[in-house]
Amino acid sequence: FHTTLFSYIEELADSMFPNMLILWMPPRLVLFFIFSLALIAGVVLLLNWFLNSNLGLGLRATGDSAKMARSMGIHVKRMKIIGFALANGCVALGGAIIAQKIGGADLRFGIGHFAGALGAVLLGQALVPNKSILVSLITVVLGSVIYQMILVVILQLGNFQESGRLITALFLISALTIPG
Repeated sequence: FHTTLFSYIEELADSMFPNMLILWMPPRLVLFFIFSLALIAGVVLLLNWFLNSNLGLGLRATGDSAKMARSMGIHVKRMKIIGFALANGCVALGGAIIAQKIGGADLRFGIGHFAGALGAVLLGQALVPNKSILVSLITVVLGSVIYQMILVVILQLGNFQESGRLITALFLISALTIPG
């Protein structure tokens, strides 16, 4: 009986590749990595498609300048609601994936992640500024991967509870100061 999607993936990997390593990793990690890449690529491509549609262009124009968008005949309040709905949908998808991976959910999961997420977005945008929407979405994903790699290094060094917030704050400051 499978309790989550990831338990199904782990059982599938164990049955397909028993006692075997793929790229020096257990098969369940490889399949989880492939599943995660496919999901991220799908979300990035869907966001790219949406943000290049007429509705997405109106949303982007509202984000750039609400006054100018209003003067162009764009319903700014509607665009703000659509933008909030889209952002909250992405957050809900992330929360659902985390709940599937660990097998449950808690209201405190998101506490303290805002600064790191903001830093990851800013770092991604600072890596390659002023490019197409697709490149911007990819660099945001790369910024979050870099941020997670930094967290892994910090966790390996120990003392994350004492220095975790400091490191997150320094990461956010460095992302803000990168020219771009």
